[in-house]
Amino acid sequence: MEQSKIIYTNRSFEVHFRPGKSAFCLITFNPLETRSNGRFYWGRPLAEKWDYTCLGFVTHGNDWFPESDMLEAAEVLKPYLNGRNVLYGFSMGAYAAVRYSKLLNAELVLAFSPLLSIDPQDVPHDSRWHKLHRPELHSNMRVREEHVQGDLLVFYDPLLPSDAWHGQEISGYPQGVALPLPFTGHETLAVAMQFPGFSGIINRCVYDRDSLADYMKAGRRRSSMFHFLAAAKMAERGKYRWSIALLDKADELGGAEASDHDALRLKIYALSKQDEDAEVLLSTMARPGDMETRAWRTWADAADIFGERSLFALCDRLYEAILKTPSLLFYERYITCLQNRGDYCRIAMLVAAAIAAFPEDVRIPIKAGDAFLQGSQEVCAILMYEIVITRQPSLTWPHHALFRIYNSRNDLVMINRILRRTLDFQINDDATKGYRKRFGVE
Repeated sequence: MEQSKIIYTNRSFEVHFRPGKSAFCLITFNPLETRSNGRFYWGRPLAEKWDYTCLGFVTHGNDWFPESDMLEAAEVLKPYLNGRNVLYGFSMGAYAAVRYSKLLNAELVLAFSPLLSIDPQDVPHDSRWHKLHRPELHSNMRVREEHVQGDLLVFYDPLLPSDAWHGQEISGYPQGVALPLPFTGHETLAVAMQFPGFSGIINRCVYDRDSLADYMKAGRRRSSMFHFLAAAKMAERGKYRWSIALLDKADELGGAEASDHDALRLKIYALSKQDEDAEVLLSTMARPGDMETRAWRTWADAADIFGERSLFALCDRLYEAILKTPSLLFYERYITCLQNRGDYCRIAMLVAAAIAAFPEDVRIPIKAGDAFLQGSQEVCAILMYEIVITRQPSLTWPHHALFRIYNSRNDLVMINRILRRTLDFQINDDATKGYRKRFGVE
């Protein structure tokens, strides 16, 4: 097996080259979650399985393949780009595959969940990645018709409005072909990878493209993940019978998502008020693994729904099971749930457990302090804010909260003490300085 080697690197990405026996060069671009490490490039298992000649572009961080760096790389890589080139990417990588298809002399582009841009001026209605846009790095980012070359196969979810807009725009370019994957959300590739024979997708697109649409339809019918995601969408729309039917089909097809399936079924029972079925399922369903975050979030969703419906025993039972593995996220969610029903005693017990589990954390005492304060439980709120100050003295919020509590009581002694403590901790934001000036504490 031929080994890849790094043939180019710059501030944004590195490029791996793997010699192979294919009649074309596969050029891959990584998604946001992948980072360069000097060894791995996105698409490597595919290239090795089929012995493709491959160029693998891998970013060092959230770089989004800046134009200036790609122009420089293309100049250096010219000797590798003279033949037939097939570009392949997902999300950020799909953006690059489309955006630089002409620059890299593409014959064919496979773009899963591609994006036109992340520049707020280009896509003001899609803020998912605005915070990653850096004007000094990402000039001229938007994909335009003059950037595109080759047959363009665009896989996207037409039911996800943000992705659908990008997908429709890109597939509308000359030689663009829309290949919808409904109910998949942004994770089109994760679903498609479950389709039988998906590892041969590149060969199919190159040599047998007429069969592609039928292959994708057949793949959806045989994918447990597709049916699971469709069931979740139907549940969101209140179509509970359809949702259960789709989930039954997902179970029938099998797969590695049993805990996700059970968690979604429980959530559907909570939404559709099938409480007896929920009780039975809860007593038999397996506890998800510690790393199965999607299943745990769905458990918490079900717990919140039971709480909103005043089925507190079911709600508490679920959260107690969830928090056998302590989690700041789920402590916060449970506090919100308890606050909504006014159960401040249980909040106090929960905070005690959270403080023991996370001795350096301030999120939970702040969250609990705010809940107590909104519920007129001022003594408990004061205790929470004092815990926060003990752990992170320089935070302004707890000092301000305590000032407001004592000011509402007209307790000048405690106001003076709080404001003098802000001097000791060198807290000098405008609001704090204003409070000190108002009460003559200098």
